[in-house]
Amino acid sequence: MIKTKILKTGVSSLLKSKIGKPTMQKSYLFMGTQLKGKINPNSLGYVCPDKTINFATDKVANNYAKNVVVQALNSKKPYEKSVVLKGKRILYEMNGTSNRCSIPNGSEGIWVHGHPDLFGKGKTVPFSAIDYTGFRSMDGLEQAIIYNSKGQESKLIKTAGKKTLFDKIMSKILPPENYKAMKELSQIGACNADYGSALLSVNEKNAKWKLRQLTIKRIFALIRKDTPKTEYYTQQAEELFNKEIEKATKNEKLAKVLHNFWTKKADKLGVQYSTNFENLV
Repeated sequence: MIKTKILKTGVSSLLKSKIGKPTMQKSYLFMGTQLKGKINPNSLGYVCPDKTINFATDKVANNYAKNVVVQALNSKKPYEKSVVLKGKRILYEMNGTSNRCSIPNGSEGIWVHGHPDLFGKGKTVPFSAIDYTGFRSMDGLEQAIIYNSKGQESKLIKTAGKKTLFDKIMSKILPPENYKAMKELSQIGACNADYGSALLSVNEKNAKWKLRQLTIKRIFALIRKDTPKTEYYTQQAEELFNKEIEKATKNEKLAKVLHNFWTKKADKLGVQYSTNFENLV
């Protein structure tokens, strides 16, 4: 959620079933806790030699990803589970903690994870800036989906986004790969800046003003080459920001503020945002 960590590798121990056999434990997860009637063979997943899971259809794979993620959110000690799927194959699955999860570098397809309850059953926040950074920085990922404990979703889909005059000029000057990298970095930077501002707006009105003053003081200390003062103002700014963020996460207003952020900024950030979280729509 707030702290998504990007890892190079990672394989869930749940994938270590005998190769070539139906993973019945996994089938239970998306068919329900009790099996009723005959088992549909098309709903069974098979572990492949590379430890990925192959299902009969894309829909079944998506249902599997959704249900293991939602089940994790409804466990005795709720946690975030991360799943990456491409088509009908589950490529990666890893258990996270109560407020973070991981995805491997080079992930492709759809990234699915959950956000635990913060303000009541099913009431949580949509994407964090770090969720966006992880998603946006991996070219192979096309969609990112967050589920709440009720199985409702928030979704980001990559788009071309709007081109500013600067973008149009740079796209003609730079080679395609360099322009793409520049655009990606600028969008990630813009997201982090605007997202931080949105978080600060949840609490007292002068929180942003206080942080801005500390930032200005830090800049002047840097200009004067006053290292002790630079370090002091940097520490003060970090402590204030972290304090405000901690307060914001306990305020139910946060969910709506972040929803409004994505509604307004998504196109600028090269994504399409949608949600049916009941506390947001």
